[in-house]
Amino acid sequence: MHSCAVEAGIGMKVLTHFIALTKIWFVCVMILAVINLSGWLSVLTLFIFEE
Repeated sequence: MHSCAVEAGIGMKVLTHFIALTKIWFVCVMILAVINLSGWLSVLTLFIFEE
């Protein structure tokens, strides 16, 4: 019973750490996506103005 509780506690710790890491990764991916989007938009506007 005690070992089960300890395992559950460790599992919860790992899970919370994993969620925190995925949150950080999600933020990084979103920032990269925004940067890429703005880059593509500037390229598109350059193309439009070149035409």
